[in-house]
Amino acid sequence: MSNSRAFQSVGAAPGVGMPADYHINMEHGQQLDPNDGVAQKDKGAGAVADELATLYDVANELIESGTVDELVEEMGQLGAVASRLGKAKHAARGALLTLATYKSLFPEQDIRYNKAEHVGGFSARRIDSEATVPFLDRNSLPKNVETHWLSQTLSFAGPWKRDVKLKTQPKAVGPDLIDAVNLIEELTAEDQADASFKIAQIVMVCLIQERNKGRVACAKPVGLTIGELIELLDGILGGTYKSGKPRLPQVMIYAIYSALMDSGVGRYSDSTLEPLGRMKAADRKSRTVGDIVIRRDGRASEAVETKSEVPITREIVATAIDKVKFEGVERYFILSTSGVMQNQEADIKKRIDDFRNSNGCEIIVNGVLDTIRYYLRLLPNVDKFMHTFVTMLENDIDLDYEHRIAWNELCNNRRSL
Repeated sequence: MSNSRAFQSVGAAPGVGMPADYHINMEHGQQLDPNDGVAQKDKGAGAVADELATLYDVANELIESGTVDELVEEMGQLGAVASRLGKAKHAARGALLTLATYKSLFPEQDIRYNKAEHVGGFSARRIDSEATVPFLDRNSLPKNVETHWLSQTLSFAGPWKRDVKLKTQPKAVGPDLIDAVNLIEELTAEDQADASFKIAQIVMVCLIQERNKGRVACAKPVGLTIGELIELLDGILGGTYKSGKPRLPQVMIYAIYSALMDSGVGRYSDSTLEPLGRMKAADRKSRTVGDIVIRRDGRASEAVETKSEVPITREIVATAIDKVKFEGVERYFILSTSGVMQNQEADIKKRIDDFRNSNGCEIIVNGVLDTIRYYLRLLPNVDKFMHTFVTMLENDIDLDYEHRIAWNELCNNRRSL
């Protein structure tokens, strides 16, 4: 499979590499949709989704053949910038993937004008949320929860011309993103599509390599007692990690809810789980009421907020009350690996009781493992929970190599006893 692609030059007849009813704004070099209809918009997202699948195959071939460095070198300064962005754990790499992929398909679009309100612009955020993010999610590749334009830095900026300053952390990411899109647009018209395709390959390679670096097959013990399973979970929660520790209780709680629903247990027999969002996505920014959200009859009926190594205090409960008082959920759990602050239990109970009497929402505070232990008793055995938890441990992009190795060591030590 070639890592180059055919393209259409500016001013060529429509129909080659672009939807037939697009026309060209020759002043800005954009392809515009004269009808601006939903069906036409879907073509853009659908074409990008198909192109991402092609890029994924090409990127895997580059990795297998060991020719990634050659491609980066071939692309010169643009390749170096794309490689740096691809390795940066920032939404900018996903944004560049979306823009470069779109440009490879529709080279007449100036990707610096990446918002619909820009003159001659297009909605890169819509393409990103409808095509790029779902594709990355299906392939367990690093991504943002909803869109890579969720960051205010990216979403509020004007056209990404050379004079635009994107304030990011790390600081180099913003200038690199501006540099990348301008380097693409500064190429001759006949080179832009092919260069964009190769830049998208470089970013895709970086995402695949990051995903594969942390892949470890995790042990899946079967036939454990509840006590034996809780001991393993307690062990991995107690480990020391460079990052990602708060993700472990989220994954555990998500797995136990999944097991309850799959087993048709009680109140959860007719409920569904929302997909687990990224660890760093703030609830309000991602428009969710909690870390884990349970829906019934199309609405959020129950939600869970998890805490890692932070005891539940009256302040945490007060913040939760302020967050959920207009949400209409029936139950809201605050679960911590450190339990409830002992000298505040009476005050916390009073706040919870008062809120339930005035609002109707029941807030439940408890330990993470205590909650899992209770729910495991409702299941026929622990195997379904174990399978779901370990599968998530293997594939969740907010967990890493160190968490998987720690789990395997715990399981191996248990077998050697």
